[in-house]
Amino acid sequence: MNRVKLIETNLLKTLFHLNHLIFSLNLIKKIKSFMFISNNLTEIISFNNNQIEEIELFAFAGLENKLKSIDLKENRIKFIKKHYFNNTRSLKILKISHNKISNIESNSFENLQKLETLDLSHNFLFEIDSNLFMSNHFLLNLNLESNEIHKIYDDSFTNLKNLVVLNLNSNRLYKLTYDMFSELVSLENISLSKNLIYSIDSDCFRNKYKLNEIYLSENLIRNLNNSIRNIKTLRKLEIAQLKLDSFYSSELDNSTLNLMHLDLSYNN
Repeated sequence: MNRVKLIETNLLKTLFHLNHLIFSLNLIKKIKSFMFISNNLTEIISFNNNQIEEIELFAFAGLENKLKSIDLKENRIKFIKKHYFNNTRSLKILKISHNKISNIESNSFENLQKLETLDLSHNFLFEIDSNLFMSNHFLLNLNLESNEIHKIYDDSFTNLKNLVVLNLNSNRLYKLTYDMFSELVSLENISLSKNLIYSIDSDCFRNKYKLNEIYLSENLIRNLNNSIRNIKTLRKLEIAQLKLDSFYSSELDNSTLNLMHLDLSYNN
């Protein structure tokens, strides 16, 4: 580990051909404005394991056309402000896990129209605001694991028609409804284990024609309410450590054709 606390704006001005910039494992507290203004060939930037609390306006100016990946995990970011990811329209991967994020301003991700992977896991988010991901049409992988999420609005995932993987493990959700996930028509893998879920709408996973993995273990569910029926693509189902006192074959009607893994352990 180094102990760099500050990157001066002038430091990178003559390094025109940098493709990767790695500032990991330092003591940097702020990403300053125009820091990368001369580095328009840079595709990957990593600030993981620092002490970053703030990203200044125009911090990523100059990187609009090339920057593909930003890694900010293991920092001290508390809020995501709308200006943080301006000038990053080519970004495909954004990792902000293991921070202290409790609030994300509306439209914070609106410029990230090419984003494919977003990792917000291990933070302190309480809810997913309406239309937060409205502009992220090409998002494939969304990780929200290990937050404090108790509320997902019916339009929280609007326009995520290409999303393949959604991880909501280890949150505080208590009810699953059809409208929560209705827009996620390409979903293949959904993880909802280690929540407080006690209720599932019968049509919760309806119209998920590609869904092949469902993880619901370690919840308070007593009745699956036929929510797993008619998922013909289902290959893996984990419903261990629930409160189920019965499980009938009808619960899996038209869902067993491709089923390869079923975990029902530690139920009633």
